Amino acid sequence: MKRHFNFRAIPSIGLSSVLLLLSVLASIVHAQEGQGLAQDAFLQFQQGAGEYEGELQTAITTYRNAQGVELDLVAAVHLAQRSYYDQLNDYFDTRDAVLYELVADENVRPDGSGNAGGSGFIGFIQTSLSNFLGLEFQLNSINYNRNNFVHADLEPAELDAIMSAKGETMFSSILDIVLMEMANAETAISNGSAPTPVPSTLDLIRMFNSADRQIAFKHFLGQSLAATGGLFASTGGGAGITILDDRNDAALDALHSSLQNPLNRRISIFYGAAHMSGLEQGIAAMGFNRVANRWITAWQTP
Repeated sequence: MKRHFNFRAIPSIGLSSVLLLLSVLASIVHAQEGQGLAQDAFLQFQQGAGEYEGELQTAITTYRNAQGVELDLVAAVHLAQRSYYDQLNDYFDTRDAVLYELVADENVRPDGSGNAGGSGFIGFIQTSLSNFLGLEFQLNSINYNRNNFVHADLEPAELDAIMSAKGETMFSSILDIVLMEMANAETAISNGSAPTPVPSTLDLIRMFNSADRQIAFKHFLGQSLAATGGLFASTGGGAGITILDDRNDAALDALHSSLQNPLNRRISIFYGAAHMSGLEQGIAAMGFNRVANRWITAWQTP
């Protein structure tokens, strides 16, 4: 019998998990500094004047097809300031259809009241980080219980079946993505990109012992997320990893269905930033061309 890890059961190991995740992130940030912002970037970090000043920003990127349908890719981070989710909630009210990411049964609709919680290793990490950094967890802040919200992801049974058929586990999938990101970073360095200095364990301990510990870690995590393109950065699709490619396929299938309704003229795909590169390739094949891009602030420090 498969058991799901409940993060609420053991809050005492939260900080050690934070340090573990930050160490992993630090180890894969290699080749971003000095490159400038890529044209197709969906996350960026704007450095401020002070040591720990800056803003993590996510993109809402607009595309149109020959029929004049407007499609937005809404890159999300799953932890952010409340004002970020308030802004997204207001924006979603203006859309005809919002195709959303959530590995859950289709009838599971968090209402943004703060009671969604989470399960599994990733849910545990996200919730621990939100508590540690003083940020909000997406499922506790976004109202999915709207008529224009359309489930565009795999259900848990579907995800389990696909991963089982491929011989994947969540750990092996995450490891594959991290290894691919490291390989991409090494390729970028070999092509002349300047490597970003990787914080050492002593640097992490210094941040942890800082009087501004929360601000220091939030600043570092913002830089790391922007550098890698998401918590587990997408390689653009095509690697066959279920938690990226098969879920992207589910989103594109939902988009195809939504396009059959002539009333859907303004559609959004609301997915984690790590999926955006692969989704952009998919919608380009469906005839959508990029026409605009705007940034919203997920969090800022101090």
